[in-house]
Amino acid sequence: MQNEMELIIVGVVLAGIVYLKKSDEINASFSWYNVFVVLCVVAVIILFVWALVFLIKKRHEHIEKRYQEEQKLESEKREAEKELQESFRKDNEAKRMREFAESEERWRLEKLRVETLRREEEDRLVNELFEFKKSKKSEKALPLNKKYAYEVNRKAREKFEDYMSDQKRYKRLREEAIAYYQTNSLDTKPELQWDAEIIYAKVREDVEDGKISLKKFRELDNSGPKLKRDFYRTNELDDEMKIRATNQGFIFARGIELNGKVSNSGFYVKKDSKSESNHHFIMKHLFKEMHKDMKLEYSLEGKRADVAFVSDDLKLAIEIESGINNSEQVVSKVSWLNEHFDKWIFVSSKANLKRYVPFVDGQKSFCLTAKKAQEKVLELLSAVSQR
Repeated sequence: MQNEMELIIVGVVLAGIVYLKKSDEINASFSWYNVFVVLCVVAVIILFVWALVFLIKKRHEHIEKRYQEEQKLESEKREAEKELQESFRKDNEAKRMREFAESEERWRLEKLRVETLRREEEDRLVNELFEFKKSKKSEKALPLNKKYAYEVNRKAREKFEDYMSDQKRYKRLREEAIAYYQTNSLDTKPELQWDAEIIYAKVREDVEDGKISLKKFRELDNSGPKLKRDFYRTNELDDEMKIRATNQGFIFARGIELNGKVSNSGFYVKKDSKSESNHHFIMKHLFKEMHKDMKLEYSLEGKRADVAFVSDDLKLAIEIESGINNSEQVVSKVSWLNEHFDKWIFVSSKANLKRYVPFVDGQKSFCLTAKKAQEKVLELLSAVSQR
């Protein structure tokens, strides 16, 4: 804009100079023609200057436009280069990540392969040592000409112990099955778990095939003395006593220990009442086992406690509840227990606890599972023994 103003000023100055030079001629011989010529010359100069200014302005606009376009192109070029570099960076990063992931996967697979081979070799050695122990019938036996790692020896020993436990259980169940069929028809069976079902079925098959002679076992029949108790753990009886117990009306029952676990050996029970369940009968006797002074079916004023401990220091009653008594019967029993005992316990399954909890106070009376009841009885008996 400053250059344009300068050109205009120069044009005006030139026009003024031309006019001044011609003014003498106009004044000396005035004529309209001379005036017209001078004005035309001035006009031409002004037009020329204006045209020159216009062209210069356009030139400047063109240059400015080109400069802006070049700047824009340069900016776009830089952006494109930046995006390209970023794309290369991301591609390289993705490539490195893929390579790292592939490397990690190869390492994982190799580690898994090595671990699998190690486990397979360890399993092979465990089985090898187990077979050796089994052949020697000793969990402590080790070969003289070969050493085994501690972990291999430990696993082989545990496997042998499990094997011997299974063998003992199989033998016991087979003996129980044979004893059962001394007095029961082959078309019957007692209530059994699935693995015992298989053993009983095999005994029936062996009897039918003549591999087992039941007559041989029946020779003992009932000739021996009558068993003194009505409850035995299976491991308390030898084979002859099991047969005698069966012939005297005992039945074998699996049963649950007070700790809540299925008994490993089971029980031989002889119930006077057919309406009493095996579970109720077994629970009574298991609590009785806890102390020599425990009494079964303790009777007082026409009512009975399943199990009772009565001494000068403590009167304790234990009731095995199965959930079949109605509320009136329970209320009556609670009143009787509160009147005649210092402490008393309802023993119930977890499912039935909520039914009996409202009848106890947690101080004198308790509603517990068999395991918790066992702990509470031990606590109470311990307090008595310390007095």
